[in-house]
Amino acid sequence: MEQEEAAAIVEPYATFLQILHEESISFLILPEATVDILLGRPWLEEHNPHIRWSTEDGKTYWYFKC
Repeated sequence: MEQEEAAAIVEPYATFLQILHEESISFLILPEATVDILLGRPWLEEHNPHIRWSTEDGKTYWYFKC
């Protein structure tokens, strides 16, 4: 698999993922990306979101440890 270079690194900023869930996060901008956002396994393991895959409402539920 060919490695892609990041076009930019966005400075950390406060991201509101749900009413009571806020965190500072940085993003890499990949020019050839085919998805809106890609969250790595370390982030997913730390936050352990509950995602309703069977519905199209996009609702995600978080543990309140952050």
